[in-house]
Amino acid sequence: DYENEQDKCANHKRVLDAALSELEEYRERERQRQKNIEAMYDGEARQINEKQDKLWAKERQARAILMEEVLSTLRRQVEEKIEANRQRQKANVLEREKILEQMDSFHQEVQAKERETQLKNSAYSTVTALQSQLNGLRVQQQQLEERHAREQQLRAACARERDVCAEIARMQRRGHKQAWT
Repeated sequence: DYENEQDKCANHKRVLDAALSELEEYRERERQRQKNIEAMYDGEARQINEKQDKLWAKERQARAILMEEVLSTLRRQVEEKIEANRQRQKANVLEREKILEQMDSFHQEVQAKERETQLKNSAYSTVTALQSQLNGLRVQQQQLEERHAREQQLRAACARERDVCAEIARMQRRGHKQAWT
C-alpha cells in the first residue's frame, strides 16, 4: 500500500514535470515567434500578425487554465489521501487503546484467578489456560506494535506527500509568474 502511494506520487510528479516541460517549450516557441514578428514590416503582415497574436493569447490562456485544473486535481487527490491516512491512523490508535485496556483487564483477571487458585488450591489447568490467553494477548500486542510501525511508515509517506504538495504549489507560483512575463 505504501509503495502504491509512492508510485502514485511519482506518477503525479511525472505528469507535472511533463506539463512544465511542455510549458517551457511553448515559451521558447513564443520567443522565437516574437523574433519573427519583429522582422515583419508591411501592413498586411502586421494585420495577420495581430490576428495571430490574439490566437496565441487565447492559446496561452487555455494552457494556463488547463495547468491550473491539473494542479488543482493533483492537490485535491493528495489532500484526500492525507485525510484517509489520518482516519486510518485514528482508528488504529483507538483499536490499540482498546486492546491495551483489554490486556490490563485480563491481566488483573489473571492475577485474581491466580490468587483464587492459590487459596482454593484448585487445578493447575485453570492457570495454564489463563496463561495461554495472556500469551495470546501478548501476540496481539506484538501485532499491535507491528501495526504501529506501519503507521509510522504511513506518517512518513504523508509527510512526503505534503512535501510534494508544497513543491507543486511552488512550481505553480513560479509557473504563473513566468507565464505572464
